[in-house]
Amino acid sequence: MRKNWVALALLVILIILPTIPAQALSQNEIQLTFYWSTNYYYQGDTGSVTITLKSTCGDELEFSWIGIHFPWLQSGYYYSLDLSSNPMRIPSQGQITFDPIIFNIPSAASLGWNVFEILIQYKEHHWYGWSGVSSWTSTSSSSTQLYIRDAYEKTYSTLVNSVYNDLNYAKNKGYESPSVKSLIDQATNEYNLALSLASQGKYSDAVNHLQTASNLISQAPAKEDEFQLSSWRDKAQGSITIANQKIDLIKKCEGSEAIVLLQKAQQSFSSAQNSFNLATLQGYKDAYYSSSQASSYADQAKIKEEEYQLSSWRNKAQGSITIANQKIDLIKKCECPDAVALLQNAQQSFSSAQNSFNLATLQGYKDAYDSSTQASSYADQAKNKEDVYQQAQAQQRQQMYLGIGGLVVVIVGVIVYFLKFKK
Repeated sequence: MRKNWVALALLVILIILPTIPAQALSQNEIQLTFYWSTNYYYQGDTGSVTITLKSTCGDELEFSWIGIHFPWLQSGYYYSLDLSSNPMRIPSQGQITFDPIIFNIPSAASLGWNVFEILIQYKEHHWYGWSGVSSWTSTSSSSTQLYIRDAYEKTYSTLVNSVYNDLNYAKNKGYESPSVKSLIDQATNEYNLALSLASQGKYSDAVNHLQTASNLISQAPAKEDEFQLSSWRDKAQGSITIANQKIDLIKKCEGSEAIVLLQKAQQSFSSAQNSFNLATLQGYKDAYYSSSQASSYADQAKIKEEEYQLSSWRNKAQGSITIANQKIDLIKKCECPDAVALLQNAQQSFSSAQNSFNLATLQGYKDAYDSSTQASSYADQAKNKEDVYQQAQAQQRQQMYLGIGGLVVVIVGVIVYFLKFKK
């Protein structure tokens, strides 16, 4: 009889226990730690949060669902993990880390601190068995807030570094175009204005000015290429013109070394013209260097030709002076007045030739040659005059001697006649 009463009591307990309501966990029995996927979140971002739960409850817990609700979600909507098919359990005083929960931040999300809510569905294991499913909701605290930043701030953060690097690169690039330097100055002003606006929290305006700065900087390479193309074209054209003029000056050179250098100059000049006709930046540069080389060869050829001409005319002048001196020596004792006058002219020209020769210049040697040649001509004329004069003098003496001889004959004849007549 006693056994029956015990069995009946147990049956009553089993029937009554499921009807006992489960007591919900208090806020202190659940401690949450949040691990965010990044330090900063912006409007329009996608992120995730990993939640670690520590229980101070005296019973074993089983979790079947966990979700996070942000202000931008409709009421009752959560970003969540459904663990119902594989609930997670922790012992009394235990700890568990859930898988990351992914969430999206709309572009219109409120800026600043956004308070979120955590909802957890769980069961608690009592001495008599598992309770029914209960819910635990977090209360507002400093740990349940997420700071949302302006989407333009994110764009600004990325763009400001890019523009800064591009601006420094442009400044250090060594651009030569005045228009490009102006673009860089404008971009610098836009960049500084963006910094000022960002410090005031006006990220949208700051981004606009950074984009303007970026656009200005992006124009620099093309503008510089245009400038360099025009600049090198002008430099090449000018250099080619100069080289052509220098080559024209030595086209009739006579010295062997000068002729070789002239040929090199002409080859470089031809190469310069071919490069110039390519009408490219590299072509203009090559044309400039080739024409400069042509000018250098032409300058060297000119020097060699001058050396050759100096030596040649020095020798010609020296030989002409020697000949003139010899001719003058032959007529130094001339007697004919015309010859004497021509001799004086020859001596004057000879003296002038010596003075010019002593200048030891190309023009001096040429003048010495001309003067000594003139001296020789005067000497030749003087010699001719003197020869004619001496011939005439010889004829006069001959006639005089003949006259004297005839007179002597007459006188002798007279004397002989008187001597015969006297006898």
